[in-house]
Parts: sequence; structure tokens; C-alpha cells
Amino acid sequence: MDLIDRLYEVINAMPEMANIQLFANTPREFESISILEAPGSHVLGSYMDGTEEKQMNYEVTFKSSTAGNAKNVLWAISQKLNDLSELSSGDGSFIFEDLTVDSEPFMSDQDEQFIYYSLDFYVKALTKKKLKGRY
Repeated sequence: MDLIDRLYEVINAMPEMANIQLFANTPREFESISILEAPGSHVLGSYMDGTEEKQMNYEVTFKSSTAGNAKNVLWAISQKLNDLSELSSGDGSFIFEDLTVDSEPFMSDQDEQFIYYSLDFYVKALTKKKLKGRY
């Protein structure tokens, strides 16, 4: 399923991301933003054809040396995600239904070099089973 890749494309295309590196599923050692699958995703319903309605949880984390910048960028990402009404699968593996941002940007961690700000959201989508290499 290519849902995280499509979310990556939406976020990475934002003007606020011009000088920030974004990574999917891989936190880095330097200043960057990561979009990660979060725990708690689950199946809401299943159908006879193998299609499942799922809620998939995600977190966007900005590892930054400047708290104000991290918070401002995550607010912009939050607004972009809140406004998202369409998202198409590149490989036909999901049908987008809804996206809900369920937290405001918050400081999630801090070390000697960086401050970590995070934002949680979930996507509801119909997912299709892969059969013989196709969805």
C-alpha cells in the first residue's frame, strides 16, 4: 500500500518544506521531518471481496534546533492535512475516505542538540488485498 508515499508527496510539496528534508518511516540524526506509522491502527470493517476499511495512525515529527520554526512548520502541515479532501493511490491499493488531525503540534522530546515537535493524525481508507501482484 502506498498511502505513506502519497502523504509524503503532499507534505513535501508545501512551500514551508523548501529547506527541510522529509523522510518516510526513517528518523534521521540531523534536523529533518519524519512521517511515521503510529501504533493503534486497526480494521473498522471488512467486506466479502477482501476490501477492508481501516483507520491508520501516523505521526509527523520535526527534529529541529529551533523550537519556533518546528512549531510553525508543523502548524502549516496540520492545516494542509486538515484541508486534504482527496488523496489518490498510485497503485490502486487504497481509496481515501477521510483524514483527521487529532493533536495540535506538541513538544515530544528534547536532547542536547534538538527539540522534537510532533503532530498526530489518522487516515480512514478502504484497502484492497493484493492478488497475483495486482490490487
